[in-house]
Amino acid sequence: MSLHLNLRRSLTASLAVCALLPAAATAQSQAADQPSPLDGTPILRMSVPLVVLDAVVSDRHTRQPVPGLSAKDFVLKEDDKLQTISYFAQNRVPLSIVFMIDLTETVKPVRSSLAAAAKEILSHLGDADEVAVAVFSSTGKVILPFTTDRSKARTALERAGKMSSNEGTFLNEAVYLVTAQLMSKASVGNRKALICLTDGTVNIPSVQEQQAIGRSTLGISLHTEEQAKLALLQQGVAFNAIIEKSPLSYLVEVSRHPKPADIKQYPPGNAKTFASLTGGIVLESGRSSGAATLELLLDDLRARYTLGYRPSQEMPENSFCHIQLTLTPEALQSTGHANVETRAGYYR
Repeated sequence: MSLHLNLRRSLTASLAVCALLPAAATAQSQAADQPSPLDGTPILRMSVPLVVLDAVVSDRHTRQPVPGLSAKDFVLKEDDKLQTISYFAQNRVPLSIVFMIDLTETVKPVRSSLAAAAKEILSHLGDADEVAVAVFSSTGKVILPFTTDRSKARTALERAGKMSSNEGTFLNEAVYLVTAQLMSKASVGNRKALICLTDGTVNIPSVQEQQAIGRSTLGISLHTEEQAKLALLQQGVAFNAIIEKSPLSYLVEVSRHPKPADIKQYPPGNAKTFASLTGGIVLESGRSSGAATLELLLDDLRARYTLGYRPSQEMPENSFCHIQLTLTPEALQSTGHANVETRAGYYR
């Protein structure tokens, strides 16, 4: 983030998961074009009769995924009506991962360590997993398209770790551009994930800020938060973030006070919102190394349960259907009251 910023967000660790499978997200589905019934509720229109969800069951203390569950351990309801789970799996499908590295001033002291952590985690990927690398500040730029060549990925991450920008952080613009340029090129059937390596601070994408700290974007209309959300939903991407703050990050947080009116007029987007919407997670490196935090994130991406059901009741077109997914009392007790998180619902 530029030191001229008007907004900073301290994003603490959050776990908000469960995107529709990429195949389901592309199979005759589109993101909703009207407001969500609940603020921040993930929305996806579906015209297919089978509703498919990814779900994460995690230890309430360690956030580690809880394995070994079966369909009978879950209670699934739509609009308070019990549904029959007709499809269930916990598949370790190949991943299509985009590492998106923040180039702004406040990240400079920790950028090389973030890039090094991403490079180290390459050895934990499977042979079928593919990686792309992008960088961002006021805009987003792809420096390596999807590849399974680990040597190329390491070289791209090393290059990104040495790059910098004197412009601000327009997260909406970066997320939209990187998603639009890369995610349609991911291998069919892979689970798509964008991993943002950043300090969590963003700028308000106002015209004034664009002129001051977004000179490379002058003459274009910046993409909005809603457009960035729509792009992620349409491509079936789980947005994730690893937050590592530098001393400059903390300085910015205590020295800047954005105007609520500016935030309302120009929503800047933030990692927590995008993650909650798409089934990703936001973690802070904290006491753990960046590589250890990334490994935890990869475990989460691989250990998701997939549930499918056919709704038992007819609903008018464009109706919003609320989904509730819980564990049975027996499963809840055996897992130590594990957390279950999934989408809030979908549009028929």
